[in-house]
Amino acid sequence: MNEIVHFAVAEVVAAAMMSAMAANTMDLEWNERYDTSVPYEVELNPVKLEKLAGVAKGSGFVVKADGRELEVMAFAGKAPNTIDLRFGVPAGAKRLTCEAGEGVLELVDSSQVDNLFAGALEAVNVRKWNVPGDVKAMPEKGGILFSGTSFTSRTVSYTVDMPERLAGKPVKVEFDVMSRSKMVWGGILCVKQLDAAGKELPDSVSDPRWTNQMRPPRKFTAYREDGMIHPRARKLRVDIGLRSVDRDIDQYGMPLKEKSGLYAQLFVSRIAVRPAAQLPFPKYDDAFFADGVSGEPGDRALVLGGKYGGGFWYQTHSQACWAEGYEFRDEQECFFPTKSGTVEAWFKADWAKMAGNDATLFQYYQGYVASEWQQGKGDFMALRWNRASRKLSLMLRDAAGRKFQKSAMVELPEGKWFHVAAQWKPGAEAQVFVNGKVAMTMPLDGFKEFDITDRTIKHPNDIAGMEFFLGADVHGTRLPETPGSKAEAPLLEGVVDCFRASTGCRYAGEFVPAKSLALDGDTRAMFNFDRSFDGASGGGSGFILGCYRASSDRVDHELRIGGKKVQYFPANNLPENDPAVVLDINNYPVMPKAEEYTAARREVRRSFDMNSGERAMYDCPASGVYPDYVEIANTGDTTLVYPLV
Repeated sequence: MNEIVHFAVAEVVAAAMMSAMAANTMDLEWNERYDTSVPYEVELNPVKLEKLAGVAKGSGFVVKADGRELEVMAFAGKAPNTIDLRFGVPAGAKRLTCEAGEGVLELVDSSQVDNLFAGALEAVNVRKWNVPGDVKAMPEKGGILFSGTSFTSRTVSYTVDMPERLAGKPVKVEFDVMSRSKMVWGGILCVKQLDAAGKELPDSVSDPRWTNQMRPPRKFTAYREDGMIHPRARKLRVDIGLRSVDRDIDQYGMPLKEKSGLYAQLFVSRIAVRPAAQLPFPKYDDAFFADGVSGEPGDRALVLGGKYGGGFWYQTHSQACWAEGYEFRDEQECFFPTKSGTVEAWFKADWAKMAGNDATLFQYYQGYVASEWQQGKGDFMALRWNRASRKLSLMLRDAAGRKFQKSAMVELPEGKWFHVAAQWKPGAEAQVFVNGKVAMTMPLDGFKEFDITDRTIKHPNDIAGMEFFLGADVHGTRLPETPGSKAEAPLLEGVVDCFRASTGCRYAGEFVPAKSLALDGDTRAMFNFDRSFDGASGGGSGFILGCYRASSDRVDHELRIGGKKVQYFPANNLPENDPAVVLDINNYPVMPKAEEYTAARREVRRSFDMNSGERAMYDCPASGVYPDYVEIANTGDTTLVYPLV
């Protein structure tokens, strides 16, 4: 009898636990076409879940794929009060869920998990660092202190082998550092990539602009970045640049008796690179995606226009161009063809919902010439359709700046999928295909091709377009009421799928358009939009960051947990927090010139006699006067014991 009672109680307790977990079940972002060769990580805020959804404080979390529980680790997250859950997902999984409320949350040190740089900061490995002779590397508890001994800039580095299975895969990059110099430190901190021959590849693992920022003295700085391994990378190298600033004062403006305090000193307590792909939380807003052209499981398409006014584009060079100053001279490393080429995509348009008649299908655009700080030349390639005249117009600009243009009467259907491809060969012709049929042919006699291999061209990145727009143009992708936006350049209303830009002309004649695409060596860019905004390339860094303009961020602001919805993020931005209101308003319709600033500037001085702990206030003297900078100095004869704040 006792055994029966015991069994019944246990069954009730187990049922209660399962019921509690079911009430706290959340769908995670997932598509069965996602790559499962690396673990995934998702950042949750337990404090927010506790307050909004009643999740018990300190609860553990369970992740399941199609109802099957996965092995989960938990780390401290990047944002305050957050955690990262890490787990592997089996191939073919169709649904991913997270349940809160079982067990106790236990965090592990993320630097101890699959870290490619494990042991780099241990005392026994100091000799493995490449350290110049005038730099000291001193092991300390928890890390290594790198100290310069002069005002010469130096770089220390540490190299590890990179498993070939991780080539082309996403990773997480972590640094913890503290500057001990008496000046704000702005040295290099990044992870370089080397090929099998030891040659440095163009792209760092993550954008070095975010890890090379200024670091204040005596304060820990933690960097947590997403990165990608280059497909040809076989080694990774951490570079730490020590830059000393020769000055007569410290960071507080106090005179220095001993300048050696300004020598660069950096204490490094964490270096970690681990394979992982990031999932958003909550999941992506479903309004950004629709059923794909093939109708097959997992095939999704990107919504253009729609609920949030979505417009899509991508940069035609990797971060090595705009973050590391690399000049591309090999078309295989670029994300758009530089000579002969083909662009194609599937569209399903809702022409009746468009604000105007002109629809841009493709646009290859140069907004500026970075090396000259000058405005760009605009369109280098554009394909547009006017729904009123039914004219499809193609424009190409050659390396000499000459435009080649042609139009043809073409019918593009409403509410049905249609395929558009445009291809061109300098000196021969350009063709436009609609559903695999030739819709237009344009001669390209005398078309001067772009040659990025020409060494007389100092900045090959600047000779053609920098961005490619899909189903929109540069003006339509600016939010309304912002500089550069144009009401007459509306976004295409509908969906797009299977975009590809290729080297060379793909089609020798009429063809049957494929409803799924495979990556090959001629693919400069490919976007399948299977619940993803990013794309791939058959060369170079392999990964392309997609840009999506919308009036809302990508994740759903509502979280569905159990059978209820909670407002995880505010439904609308407050006016003072709305970037469209605060950041994108230009208060100068005509920008003032430098000499006008100089003429309007006037110096205002105030002197105060103060005792320790006292405060002095100064108000701006009049309406219409704005402070340019404030300089505070001790003008007395006595050296301050404490700094002015």
